[in-house]
Amino acid sequence: MADIARNAAEQRTGMASCESWKKAYMQHHENLVTLVSPRWAIGDFIIRLVYKMYGKTPSVPGRGLGFRASFAEMQRIYMKALQIDLIDIGVQLRFDQTRQNTVNWDATRGRLNDMESKLKMYIQAVRDYEYMTDATQKRYDMFIASSERYQDGVHLVASIVKAEKRIKDFKEIEQKHPLPTGPWEKDPQDGEPVPIGGTRNAGVQSLLRRALIVRIGLALLGSAFLVGPIW
Repeated sequence: MADIARNAAEQRTGMASCESWKKAYMQHHENLVTLVSPRWAIGDFIIRLVYKMYGKTPSVPGRGLGFRASFAEMQRIYMKALQIDLIDIGVQLRFDQTRQNTVNWDATRGRLNDMESKLKMYIQAVRDYEYMTDATQKRYDMFIASSERYQDGVHLVASIVKAEKRIKDFKEIEQKHPLPTGPWEKDPQDGEPVPIGGTRNAGVQSLLRRALIVRIGLALLGSAFLVGPIW
């Protein structure tokens, strides 16, 4: 009876079924928290290239690694769970023999109602994910928590310790090839850590610097087109 009541509640709210949640979780759970390295991407590439030239394997000391939690991956789990349910509903409706029997139409109508609610939830989930994707273009990605940010690192380490896990509990391939990130924030000496999203002044300065770089680039490009033909 408890399972029947739970399934009925899931149909009313549009929540994914427990079985779909489980399948989605098994597909994505390893990407929820990953290891990151304080190396910049270009620096990591050069280091690996040099090591490869000498036939050696680059190593990153465990103490230099950090963690990253992805809220976007959580959203992907949510979308996948809803998607699995919608697939099941589609298959059931396609081959549902009760549609030929008006006496048992309530069974088909129940699936249609379930489809309606879950389809709305799925559409909204996709819209939310597109918004989260657009956020990656900004200076401060609100949908990740990473050790490259000092305060994020504090909370990540606390959660890892609470779960009684360490860097060695991650896969060996993750330890050898962590995601290179940077620059990493330093421990604030004045007791004023950077707030979530960064400060407004820092955001304005970042926009101004970006605008200045774009203008300089356009000026150099225009000069090249002007001087080139003359030369």
